[in-house]
Amino acid sequence: MEKYRQDLLDALNLGAREHVAVVGGGGKSTLCFELAQAL
Repeated sequence: MEKYRQDLLDALNLGAREHVAVVGGGGKSTLCFELAQAL
């Protein structure tokens, strides 16, 4: 799972002090929890 998290951060080009908005029809909570844990 750790490799997945790093790939997610790389794919989104996110650093520790970035801001993102997550919108859509499903998976928002899961994505937010994964991003928070990765950062």
